[in-house]
Amino acid sequence: PTLLSPACDFVSPTPQVTFVWSSSVGATGYTIQIDESASFINPLVVNFTTTDTTYSFTGTQGQVLYWRVQALNANYLTSSPFTAACKITIGALPVAPTLIAPANNSVNVPMDVTFDWSTVPYATSYTLYYYLKDGLDTVMVVTDTTSTHSVTGLAQYSTYYWYVTATNSFGTSAPSATWQFTTMWYYPPTWFGNLIIKDFSPVPDSVAITFGLHMEATDGINAPLGEYPLVPMPPAGTMNARFELPGATVYSYRDLRNDTLSTVIWRYKFQPDAHGYPLIIKWNIDNFPSGSLFMRDPSNTEGLGNIDMRTVSQFTLVDTTVRYLEIYYTKTTCVDVSLSNNFKLVSVPLKTDNMKYPSVFGGFATSMFSWNITGSYYSIFSPDSNMVNGKGYWLNGPAGTVTICGMKVGNSVPIPVKTGWNLVGIYETNVPANLLVPSAPTLLTDGIYYQWMENGTGYNSTTTLKVGAGYWIQANADGHLLINMPKDGVVYADNTSTTALDKVKETWSKISIETSEGVRTLYISDKADNDVNLTLPPPPPPSVLDARFATGRIAEDLTQPRRIVINSTVYPVRIKVDGMDISVKDTKGGKIINGSVRSGDYIVISDPSVKEILVSRFEMPTEFDMMQNYPNPFNPSTMIKFALPVDAKVTVRVYDMVGQEVTQLISEQLTAGYHQVEFNANQLSSGVYFYRIDAIGLNGKDYSSVKKMMLLK
Repeated sequence: PTLLSPACDFVSPTPQVTFVWSSSVGATGYTIQIDESASFINPLVVNFTTTDTTYSFTGTQGQVLYWRVQALNANYLTSSPFTAACKITIGALPVAPTLIAPANNSVNVPMDVTFDWSTVPYATSYTLYYYLKDGLDTVMVVTDTTSTHSVTGLAQYSTYYWYVTATNSFGTSAPSATWQFTTMWYYPPTWFGNLIIKDFSPVPDSVAITFGLHMEATDGINAPLGEYPLVPMPPAGTMNARFELPGATVYSYRDLRNDTLSTVIWRYKFQPDAHGYPLIIKWNIDNFPSGSLFMRDPSNTEGLGNIDMRTVSQFTLVDTTVRYLEIYYTKTTCVDVSLSNNFKLVSVPLKTDNMKYPSVFGGFATSMFSWNITGSYYSIFSPDSNMVNGKGYWLNGPAGTVTICGMKVGNSVPIPVKTGWNLVGIYETNVPANLLVPSAPTLLTDGIYYQWMENGTGYNSTTTLKVGAGYWIQANADGHLLINMPKDGVVYADNTSTTALDKVKETWSKISIETSEGVRTLYISDKADNDVNLTLPPPPPPSVLDARFATGRIAEDLTQPRRIVINSTVYPVRIKVDGMDISVKDTKGGKIINGSVRSGDYIVISDPSVKEILVSRFEMPTEFDMMQNYPNPFNPSTMIKFALPVDAKVTVRVYDMVGQEVTQLISEQLTAGYHQVEFNANQLSSGVYFYRIDAIGLNGKDYSSVKKMMLLK
């Protein structure tokens, strides 16, 4: 016979070997001998077969065997010679190991993990393979002689795939089953979400990619956070999606950015499977933080516009030309705004979820007024109306600090203004007034921004606009203001003009109108100054103290009498003067108020009907005089005025009809000028009374006068 299989010097991969030879003409049987020695002195196997030309034998690992065959004729009486002996080796390969741990589909596995698998016979070593899906150079190969291997520093919250092979000197086993496990977060993200992209086929195909913010993330590959560069996109017809990292053409199934960023754009690429479009893109709204999160097609804003990912959880994409989409995120920013008591000027510096003032200011909001620039009047601002970024408002309510949270508007957004007085506000950062650049050089009237002071002093100019406050600015035309904050250390020139007002405050005299509500200060000069034209913003809402010249200005020269308009619901009102002597009288012919006020002194207005006064340069009386009291008749009080041409010791007394003294109103040394004293007859009965003045002048001249008055109750 001829030996067919196994061939000489064959190494069997298994312990079981089937020997095959050719049939011989006339043979009725065969003898096969198998031995560990080529001499066949004591064969391991001597087998007589009938007509079979095969024989199966099971050896042991590493065993060297020789085999030969001879043919037999009828009755096995004669035989052919044995074939030449042929050597083989039993070299069985190990079987595939069985995986033990980490368990298949296990989650929250530590980043330091011990792989464990079963030992198998004949194996002298094992090779562990673990990798991330579609990763470029992410397959890790480790060879070990034991059935365990420990790995440290795996990526966080990442799905790893792994399998093991066994090896001996004769070769390597088939791979074990492939298992997967997902590691835990060691430092969880600030937030993250998954995009799931799937088709509409009967058995939908889908792919998921992850984005979010993390305290340790950068714009590049963050390997410890489970980001890794991917192999090229699979062929068309295979569903896939991946993020394109900024700054380079690197793709990853995960894209985490640093959580200190206030604005982030994620860009992702995708392709459908063989079923094509439409595709459905889904996400879980509950995974997202406060702030804005929009998805859009960057190449066609008219097609797929902004999709608010915080209000809807999916959309269907039908446009087959769209292969890239972007996610725009703006972080919620919070600012603290300090509020004074009662009325104050405010603005909303952020885009809040609810722009209605009861939501923005909470319990610190009682009512609000808006300024109608077209008609120059205030309107009650409805609690159901939305406030507008860049506009100012009057807010009434208690004092406190409110925290306002929302999205940043951005300093690149212009603040619109119209002809006339505008109530404006800035956005999320304080802005120096000189960095608010008008759209035209002549846009602003004087460039002065007026604030409402928390200390009860009313309007005052400011050089810095603060977050959450409102400010008045006067414009000559329609236009806008652009916040031009410095970059790279650049310092911009001052483009505001507060020089005139500063000069007035430093060099002019002042009139203070004081009540229990606060103080309003106006400025006066005894010299003409045509360059000063400082108009105050519109008065505050009607119930708020205000005082200004009838021209609307904060400063006037007294080259002629000037009318001052006072809006106060609280009396008495005190008129105090510093730096100049003036004459003050009411606009009703001086019947209620008519006197002089020396620098550092004051006059008190108790009559609520006095809403306007005339002020002029003080003119010294030329002679003593005592005027008729006003009002007369009166109930219960009246004012008695008198003039002193020189400093004098003055006494004013009141007498009844029989000449008995009722009261002494004043007895003191007074300076030259106009004076007045109030007589209150609340405790007296109706009737005729007399008042008398006695003045002893420093020039040696004396003066006395008596006048009659009537009390009617």
